[in-house]
Amino acid sequence: TASITGNNPTLYGASDGSVTAIPNGNQGNITYNWSSGSLAQALTGLAGGVFSVTITDDITSGCSATASVTLTEPAPTCNLFLTAVGYDVSTNGGSDGSAQAFVSGGQSILSYIWTSGSTTDISTGLSVGIEFVTIVDNIIPTCSVTDAITITQLVCTVSASVVGNDATTNGGSDGDAMATVTGGQGNITYMWSNGGSTSMISGLSAGTYSVTVMDDILVGCEVVDTLII
Repeated sequence: TASITGNNPTLYGASDGSVTAIPNGNQGNITYNWSSGSLAQALTGLAGGVFSVTITDDITSGCSATASVTLTEPAPTCNLFLTAVGYDVSTNGGSDGSAQAFVSGGQSILSYIWTSGSTTDISTGLSVGIEFVTIVDNIIPTCSVTDAITITQLVCTVSASVVGNDATTNGGSDGDAMATVTGGQGNITYMWSNGGSTSMISGLSAGTYSVTVMDDILVGCEVVDTLII
């Protein structure tokens, strides 16, 4: 006699099932002949289906037994979960934003469909706007999830005010001026009309002095203030 032990596939559409033929009461060497054509005692990498085997005893002519088993796949379940994360552009008007999809679940190989045309888990070269991504389970084509990411740009928040001290004498050059800055995303640089490049300039004679304050993270983010000494 013959029997078969089997392990069902773990997922719908998967091919990780297995079967093993078990001979009983044989006298000699056993040969195996599966419906798939295999001659091994055990088969692996199986999808759902019916598998039968004929076992033959080489001692007793005509002594054979047949058994079959059915491997059953789990019912298809749409269990996709998607979280999309966006990374903003680094400059006003830039197109170096990006987005990434983080997916869990699913039955098999997944397809990524981005508004940008990307077909991987990452979409790059994005400008300011909304980027959509749809994830499709290739085993269950009706199983999909969609998320949207808003790509933004940094806002220029730099402001500056300049205060100073006048020269103490007519024709003197001991005045000074200081720029006080609030806001900004990164390092601040100063460009004074007299060539100064720090927040404070000194040794000033009477006149008008202006300073341009710039944020090195956000290109084009600058503000100008003026002081009369």
